[in-house]
Amino acid sequence: MTGANVNANAAEAGAGRYLRYDELRPLAIGFDHRLSDLECILREAHASGRQALLPSLNLTAFYNFGIERDWQWDAYVDLEASRLLDSAGEEHPLPLVYSLPKTELSTLTLEPGEGMPERAADFPLVVRRIRSNLFGKDVPFADPAVGFAIQPSRRVVDLAASVMADLLSRGGGRFVAIHIRRGNRLGVHYPPRLTAPDGVARHLREQGIAEGAVVYALSDEQDADYWRRMARLPWQVVRHADYPALSDLLRQDDGRVPDNYLLYAVEKRIMAAAAVRIETLARGSADADSALVPETIWRPRVVAKERAEKLKRILRPAVAMARRLGLRSR
Repeated sequence: MTGANVNANAAEAGAGRYLRYDELRPLAIGFDHRLSDLECILREAHASGRQALLPSLNLTAFYNFGIERDWQWDAYVDLEASRLLDSAGEEHPLPLVYSLPKTELSTLTLEPGEGMPERAADFPLVVRRIRSNLFGKDVPFADPAVGFAIQPSRRVVDLAASVMADLLSRGGGRFVAIHIRRGNRLGVHYPPRLTAPDGVARHLREQGIAEGAVVYALSDEQDADYWRRMARLPWQVVRHADYPALSDLLRQDDGRVPDNYLLYAVEKRIMAAAAVRIETLARGSADADSALVPETIWRPRVVAKERAEKLKRILRPAVAMARRLGLRSR
């Protein structure tokens, strides 16, 4: 995929008029967050008749075993094949460019939360300053009926296809996929027992999953003993480590840099093809058939955490002032 191709695709959408998002506090976050950001900027570009400058893919190394790498959009998604769906359901190439013209552009800068003013029409470039990522936040001046069909990259498609073919063959034409998120979630959003092997087995039985069924497990659990216990369950539990093409993505020998995000993109596609989809938390997973953690457990914990963080933000200036006054009184 080349920048020239994407520029050509976007030629009909606001040629010569551009939109750029500048983060005031650039955050390295997860891929779903960045994909949501991209959809936000594309939705606004469509609403304002402009072409959006493709933002950099700044991902956190936290979800990649603490290892940084050169993150590139085209490793995970095919932007040329992706389409914008307008309010009438018509498909259009994404209003997207990789780079801005080298000539100086008259620029209008918008502060966080500021709408698109009428005078913006007089400026070839509009720069929107945002405090951080937009994940989970709406763009109020964009058409809510506009959507985006984001297509995975060819590598993601091919890797997922080979695994799905094996799962379907072993499972008689169907398989179950279960997302078991542990890691930094344990003890924060839910107690560990709910995603322990016994908890997984209990949930599979509650969902009527017959013993012997093929169950593909997506998980950030690294403990080998956990997977030995999972292997003893009366289902055919498999995961990425059972497929060399997938386990190869996480290899760190011979100077190789792992890409856990690529594995995540592949596994999301595998999960979408499952006959039964079980999430850890139902939040943000409309396609899930069930969740390991009931909402009555995770929601109160999240609300309590959000309230505590809000209180800290409110008290921070007062605490800083008290410290300054304390130092001055000595």
